Amino acid sequence: MGNGTQNRNRYTTDEYMEGERTAEYRSEYYFGEVFAMAGATQIHNLLTGNVFAFLRALARTTRCRAFSSDMQLEVIPGKFYAYPDVIYTCDPSDHEERLTLKRPVLLVEVLSDSTESFDLGRKLDEYLKIPSLLYYLIVQQKAHHVRVYERKDGEWKYGVVEGPDGLVQLPQLGTAIPMTAIYEDVPVEPLPFRN
Repeated sequence: MGNGTQNRNRYTTDEYMEGERTAEYRSEYYFGEVFAMAGATQIHNLLTGNVFAFLRALARTTRCRAFSSDMQLEVIPGKFYAYPDVIYTCDPSDHEERLTLKRPVLLVEVLSDSTESFDLGRKLDEYLKIPSLLYYLIVQQKAHHVRVYERKDGEWKYGVVEGPDGLVQLPQLGTAIPMTAIYEDVPVEPLPFRN
């Protein structure tokens, strides 16, 4: 998975879930392999917190809920369990879940050097198969750059929002997240000039 120490042993889903209940740190589960999650940087935490705060405020006016990276997501039942940086769910059955959410409408991952290849590869592929998911946002740490995947009419559309004045449009959720909200208090490098 990239953002932690990989344990080469294989585990059943039950063994993994039992370990998660008693572990001092979180781990992701991917087809029998368990990957310890490494601690995040200050910038990663700021970005995650900024997106969470925006969505948490939005949730107050809807029947939805926002969760930060400590909430587990069932990506593929019995096969893949992850801890996205932010989960936004509007399904009442998720509100009853104590430990594992199953029906998100929006997921957010903040890229880091150690997770980038997995976040843009297998994790992306599997997240986009979640039936309830409408949006997947991938936030870059070093620049005002957000990749936006939107499911519309049963197909995934891809776009990029760049620059400090941009807006991440989420029309199916009735909102847009300003880049200034995502990158508040985060030092970023200016984007290279393009003709």
